[in-house]
Amino acid sequence: VLDVFRHTALERGSTLAIEGIDWQMSGDWQAATFADGNGELGPFRLGLPGDHQVRNAGLAIAAIRRLTGFEVRADALAAGLAAAWLPGRYEVVPGQPEVVIDGAHSPASARALADTVRSDYASVPRARIAVVFGMLKGKNAADFLRELEPIAGSLNIVSIASPRSMPVGELAEIAESQGAFVRTFDYTSEALTTLRDEDIDLIVVTGSLALAAEARVALGLAQTEVIPHAL
Repeated sequence: VLDVFRHTALERGSTLAIEGIDWQMSGDWQAATFADGNGELGPFRLGLPGDHQVRNAGLAIAAIRRLTGFEVRADALAAGLAAAWLPGRYEVVPGQPEVVIDGAHSPASARALADTVRSDYASVPRARIAVVFGMLKGKNAADFLRELEPIAGSLNIVSIASPRSMPVGELAEIAESQGAFVRTFDYTSEALTTLRDEDIDLIVVTGSLALAAEARVALGLAQTEVIPHAL
């Protein structure tokens, strides 16, 4: 695949910069350092938690440093990276219990989420973490749930308000076959209301960006937008 990129870039007179060859990032999300042929920048603290965000930040810096006609100061880069934020991407909602909302929906993103939770909440026993989970059809639920296993003290499966939602019964069957303790709920808001009254330390909502959006509405962080039909 890399040969195709090189050939296409050459054919079109485009610059091609490759991670690990032309630039690289090191460190973790709290102190990430960028280096290329022009020198070293950082360390930077990233606004998006998780060590998997280090490579994303490196890609952003590499792109910015190659934009013709722009020179971005290191302090401006630091400010931008620190302020970067996306709703539903490892969004921490304070409270007791605390809630982490993350729209992960692939096994790789589930692994990154589990690693970040274990790092940030190292003192919280797995038994005191509840996962609220829902997924859309066509996704790899079995492998996703295996990656979540290290942080899922209980698995609370919900139906997403979408015709593409994977049936709760199907998800429960997959989870139970992996030995998970499973409860099912008809609505995301119902699951969150129930869990916030229980004696746990952390709720993790994941499996779909659609589910993340529902959780944000249920927690008062957003409102459902009603778009009128065009006349």
